[in-house]
Amino acid sequence: MKTAIAWIVLMDGFNLKVFQVEGLNGQRELVHADQSEFRSIPERDLISDAPGRVHDSHGHGRHSMEPATHAREHQKDKFIESSLGWLEAASRRNEFDRLVLVAPPKVLGKIRAALPDSIKCKVSDEIGKDLLNVPTDRLYQAIATMKLT
Repeated sequence: MKTAIAWIVLMDGFNLKVFQVEGLNGQRELVHADQSEFRSIPERDLISDAPGRVHDSHGHGRHSMEPATHAREHQKDKFIESSLGWLEAASRRNEFDRLVLVAPPKVLGKIRAALPDSIKCKVSDEIGKDLLNVPTDRLYQAIATMKLT
């Protein structure tokens, strides 16, 4: 009988860490880590130097336009999409049987909205916390206590 493999996926929008656990009480080991190249770039460096300008629909006035989404949020969305593509490919290769998703609540909502159906069925738990910013020893303590069923 094959031992079930669970992945604990930690994400914050700019960073991703994936830990693998074999069996219910198996050792947690880091199997994948990734970081967005935009994680430390300030918003002002991600956008052009001046916003676009438009004419008012009535009259002769002009005003600048606000972007529909901020550049950092756009980069987060792209990183989440890329990370979920990587997870979907790993799922097709049957590298894991179930997932535990750990992310700040806002990011967890974005993940949930973009999660492909092929992965949704493998999610066994969701935790709305940012564990990527805790020290490594506390991170390992936190994932050691996670319920995997």
